[in-house]
Amino acid sequence: MHGIVLIARNTLRAILSRSALYVWGFGTLLMFLSAGQAIFTTSTNEAFVRAARVNAVGGAMEMWAYGCILAAMALGGTMIAGDMTTRRVVTVLSRPLHRWQFLVGKVVGVWAFLAITLPIGIVVALSVGWYLGVEVDTAVFPYAIAQTLVATALFASVSAVVSVHGSAVAGFAICVVLVVVPSYVKAMHVEPQPGVAGPSEPPDPTVAAIGRGLDALLPELYRPHYSLATWAPPPARPRRDGQPAPRPPRRPTVDAADERVMLAGNLGYVGVYLLLGCVVFSRRDLSLH
Repeated sequence: MHGIVLIARNTLRAILSRSALYVWGFGTLLMFLSAGQAIFTTSTNEAFVRAARVNAVGGAMEMWAYGCILAAMALGGTMIAGDMTTRRVVTVLSRPLHRWQFLVGKVVGVWAFLAITLPIGIVVALSVGWYLGVEVDTAVFPYAIAQTLVATALFASVSAVVSVHGSAVAGFAICVVLVVVPSYVKAMHVEPQPGVAGPSEPPDPTVAAIGRGLDALLPELYRPHYSLATWAPPPARPRRDGQPAPRPPRRPTVDAADERVMLAGNLGYVGVYLLLGCVVFSRRDLSLH
């Protein structure tokens, strides 16, 4: 445990000294591009301004969370690949330190930085929301935070494990694949709902079997809930004479039991990916030549 803490502390210190300002600056830019126009908008329609500002606060938090996830993909790989390229890993492992402790310590250090980074943007967005009178749904907000923290741990682990055997670019690319592929895998074995054109044909049994097999190897998709935590209905459109009044939109809800199952499952994938990476890394030749 001491070795993991030592590597994690040095990794966190290196990120804070080299990359923190870039990550925070990039996240701030994403937040401003997402919410700046809506927050500063002016209109005679108060309902429109209110809805725009409320949804902009949630959108800003989502952008900051996506920035944290992108940072996990990038930092998880670069912190490992840099030591592998400069052969610093050989010097570090010459001490009484196991290889699995080195890999786990790197991931923990990256995740610790992101666990520090996430609240910074969230507090800024919530401060703006408090100034604008935006209310936060306390039943949904904790799941939004948990989704982001688990996603950063997952992608930092995947990127670090892949970069041990490849490069930081390969680690980032595999993370992107894990973001894109699950939706296609679901379509392979989940029967679609009937649409406008009528009921759809069930998937081919062979394709469905392959899809279920791939689905077992892939984590669930990340679910951003920040916009649900600060949701506001769009302003009602003016109706013409004789038209019935439209139904007001209902606030989206989050299934707490389903969220807990998903979070636990993705944490399990973090452990499995790290375990596989540690086993393979322990057998890799790290000679100086």
